Amino acid sequence: MAVKFIASISRWIGLSSDTKPVAASATVPVGSTFLEYDTGVTYITYDGTNWVVDGGATDMREAVVSTTSAIMSNALTIFTIAGGPIEIVNLISFSSTINDATASTLQYSTDPTVGAATTISGASASLANAAAGTFINITGTLANAPVVTTNGTAISQAGRIVVPAGIITLVVGVGSTTGKWQHNLRYVPLDRGVTVTAAF
Repeated sequence: MAVKFIASISRWIGLSSDTKPVAASATVPVGSTFLEYDTGVTYITYDGTNWVVDGGATDMREAVVSTTSAIMSNALTIFTIAGGPIEIVNLISFSSTINDATASTLQYSTDPTVGAATTISGASASLANAAAGTFINITGTLANAPVVTTNGTAISQAGRIVVPAGIITLVVGVGSTTGKWQHNLRYVPLDRGVTVTAAF
C-alpha cells in the first residue's frame, strides 16, 4: 500500500455490535477512528473501508464492565471474554435488594473456549437474609471463599487472577437467590483486541 497523507479524519463512536462505516456508505477519511464504548476498544481505518485495532495500545488499558441487577441462578453467565486472556483486578457482586432466608451460596467459575471449566473461588458463606448493599468479592487466591460484607464497604482483592477467553459464570448452591445482584469486573486485557462484555 502506498503512503497516504492524512489531512483530516472523522471519529465515530458506537457499540461493538454496530456496523462500522465504510467508504461506500459514508465519507470515511483514511486514519478515521471508531470507539466501541461498550468494550473501550478503538479501531482505525487505513483505507476508508477496513478497520483494525488501533496500535496505540488503548485496548490494553485497565477497563471495567458491569451487568445489570438480576436474580442469581446456578450456571448463570455474567461475562464473555473474547480475543484472548484477561487479568482480573476486581470481581465484585453487589445486592440491590434483600435476599430471603434461603441459604444460597455463591462461587465464581470460568468456562474457557479452549480447556475445561474450573472454579476461580470457593463457595461463599450463606447469603440468607443478605441486606441490600451487601458485597461479595473474591480474594484473588484460587479456591478461597469470596468475602461477604454486609456493612456497605468491602476490601479489594489482594491478588490478580488470569482467566482465558470464554465465559465467567456463577455456581449458586441451594437454589437461586431471591434478591437481585449486579456483577462488576475490573480487568486488564493481556492481548490486543481482547473484549469483555456483560451477559445482561
